[in-house]
Amino acid sequence: MTRRKVAIQKILTLGDVSLAGVHLSAEQRQALALLASIPHGVSEDLLVLAHGFDGDMIAGLVRTGLATIEISLVPEPLLLPSQSSQPPSAGL
Repeated sequence: MTRRKVAIQKILTLGDVSLAGVHLSAEQRQALALLASIPHGVSEDLLVLAHGFDGDMIAGLVRTGLATIEISLVPEPLLLPSQSSQPPSAGL
């Protein structure tokens, strides 16, 4: 029996804190607007890699309650032998 590896997935959603009187940078406003547009949340990796948001900025939003984070374990996909991570040969 082969054990499947698991990965940690961090899903961010909009927090319950009021924005009244809170000074936000343009990047923070953009991140919160994106979170508000996706009701079920978005992966932290997606925010950092695809949207270019700074990880420390995201952590700050979570610390202040402007965003919430849910951490879960998800199984990594099984790879068939033909789907190995080795690069294809150069056709020699």
